[in-house]
Amino acid sequence: MDTIMSKLKQFVFGLALMAVVLPHLALAGSQSATYRVTFTATWSNKTHPHAGFPPHAFFSPLIGGVHSDQVVYWKVGELASPGIKLMAEEGIADGLASDVKADVDHGLALAVLSKPMTTDSPGSNTLAAFQVTKDSPLVTLVTMLAPTPDWFTGVSGLSLLEEHGNWLKNKVVMLYPFDAGTQQNIRYALHQPPVPKRRPIYSLSGSEWFTREPVGNFTFSRVK
Repeated sequence: MDTIMSKLKQFVFGLALMAVVLPHLALAGSQSATYRVTFTATWSNKTHPHAGFPPHAFFSPLIGGVHSDQVVYWKVGELASPGIKLMAEEGIADGLASDVKADVDHGLALAVLSKPMTTDSPGSNTLAAFQVTKDSPLVTLVTMLAPTPDWFTGVSGLSLLEEHGNWLKNKVVMLYPFDAGTQQNIRYALHQPPVPKRRPIYSLSGSEWFTREPVGNFTFSRVK
């Protein structure tokens, strides 16, 4: 009788373990996943002290897309596209949104990501419920630091898959400032004179305008 009861307990434990493990395995191996991303802005005169720091620092509406590895929307060391230039100089999302929509039509991207509201800094904003797939697991998401000439931050082609091909549960990405290389860095203001010769996108971290601290972070959380 003791042997039967022992085997029965092992069987029941095995069923309970499967009930816990199998759903997680199914989620990890699924072809798509749903995430939300929270943008936490930390850019301030305390984290990046400067005599001319603007009294009302903020970030432009978030803009980007979910896409495959066949497209790249911005990269350090390369010239800013017209869409990135417009976002970095004016905080206008239309150009980059059009680029992503065109790639969606050609099967190279899955969707445009946008949050049509600014984010005070310090402050936060959440973009909820967007889908990624195994064919389009990458996220590009950017925002302009304002008011500035052509400075922005964000991620380019960030994968939400871990190295074994399973979906990440959570991912926190620290964000640092970049210069689009299109306007002169004279002061914290829009509409500065264009540079004599356009430069490739470059980091502003540790420059006269920024410390080496981040200006914010993205927290990606899987919800489905």
